[in-house]
Amino acid sequence: MRQTAAFAPQDWDRLYEILSAFYDETPEADREQALARLVLTLAHELGSVATVEQAIAVARQGAGVVSDRADLVARRGRSA
Repeated sequence: MRQTAAFAPQDWDRLYEILSAFYDETPEADREQALARLVLTLAHELGSVATVEQAIAVARQGAGVVSDRADLVARRGRSA
């Protein structure tokens, strides 16, 4: 697995600006495909399926993505 350094606060700001510009400058009809290419490119750079799986899990939690039926039922306030 590759060594990674922690981002400095100014790096996070720059990264946000770069990603925002990428998203805003991509035509709406092409955004899904462009984002998929970006994710695959970054996954390739990470070089580890396990690391990519961990990143996906973190992204799901942060985005409120429903990961399974039990989670969906719990979010709706019903019993499984």
